[in-house]
Amino acid sequence: MTETQQAGALTSFENREVIKSKIELRGVGGGLNEAVDFDPIELAHGEERTIVMRVRCTKVRFDEEGDTDNKELARVHVLKLVGGAAFIDDTIVREHLDAQRERIERAREEKTGIQRLGDQPDGNFETDEASVLWLHHKAGQHAEGTVEGCPKCEEEIALEQAGE
Repeated sequence: MTETQQAGALTSFENREVIKSKIELRGVGGGLNEAVDFDPIELAHGEERTIVMRVRCTKVRFDEEGDTDNKELARVHVLKLVGGAAFIDDTIVREHLDAQRERIERAREEKTGIQRLGDQPDGNFETDEASVLWLHHKAGQHAEGTVEGCPKCEEEIALEQAGE
């Protein structure tokens, strides 16, 4: 079961605060076994791969969290594999995985009072993709040339055009 903290983002249930969302996956093994029966794969010990799945939410329940009398709730989504699962090339979803990991890491740091200096995107971007592009730019991944949609690349183009 995986968890995500989403304070204030979830609807209360029976006048009790719902403080997190959880995922429980069922029937995943069978779908993956079908995938590898059809398209056999050999993985080395410790090898990491990316899997994509089509799931349906078959149940929602609320579990109590904490040790107090007025326990807060976790919304648990029970998901069942439908329509299969497949190993995919990591590069297909890399930006989304990187952006999600970055959001989780920053939320954990913020919760513990850690603040990064000079490592934040320069503004509030309209999309997560723009934030990811900014982070890729900062990491030097756009050294070969500008990337469309990257706020830092656009800033550099504007400075270049202005003769600076």
